[in-house]
Amino acid sequence: MLYILILAGGPEIRLWLLCWNDRPKQFLKFPAGKSLQLQSVEQARALVPDDRIYIATRERYTEELFAELPDIPLDHVILDSNVQLDRLHITHKT
Repeated sequence: MLYILILAGGPEIRLWLLCWNDRPKQFLKFPAGKSLQLQSVEQARALVPDDRIYIATRERYTEELFAELPDIPLDHVILDSNVQLDRLHITHKT
């Protein structure tokens, strides 16, 4: 069974001219007029049902996350005040 975890941790050095701590890359709107976060969730929904989509992000982005994605259940959002999402390790059990 496939689950999707969207890593939405915050600032990005490759896009540093466009983003900052209060406006990280996942909330940037690109030519499609949708944020990277919203585009990621839409792509995930094409692959799995909503109950198998999770988002990992920092606590300080919670308000904006739920403003953009109000239908994501709270228990599908992994929050942490200082999560290092680029170092998050996910294990798979069979």
